[in-house]
Amino acid sequence: MYTLLDRVEKWLIIMLTLIMIFLVSLQVLNRFIFHLSISWTEEAARYIFVWVVFISASYAVHQNAHIGVQIIVNRLNKKWKKLFIFIMYISCLSFSLFVIVGGIRIVLMQKAMAQLSPAMGIPMYFPYLALPCGGALMFFRFVQQCKKQLFH
Repeated sequence: MYTLLDRVEKWLIIMLTLIMIFLVSLQVLNRFIFHLSISWTEEAARYIFVWVVFISASYAVHQNAHIGVQIIVNRLNKKWKKLFIFIMYISCLSFSLFVIVGGIRIVLMQKAMAQLSPAMGIPMYFPYLALPCGGALMFFRFVQQCKKQLFH
């Protein structure tokens, strides 16, 4: 069962990755074939990569694809297994909150400084928005997974 969020995450990951590949390929072709350099492509690819990482982290939580210590969990009885999983999700939710709060602080600081990126001239808070947005998506996905694993 795919929700709208699942489709949007998947679509964004695919489209942003394709755009990033195109930009990097364009830069390589221009440098080595035409001996020209497009100044903004590297910067754009870097910022897109950051967004892809955070959106993909959320999608990985949804797919239950993050690295886990299954050997320990599988050896526990049902009661201890639930407790261990609960503690794991509390830790993950805490980390997500840390990323959200820290990301918001960085975004507000960047917004107050009104700094622009060197090559593209976009406000620097835009690339940093990936932190609170990705953290919020991960938080939501961890809540979904916790609910699914502990209460079903």
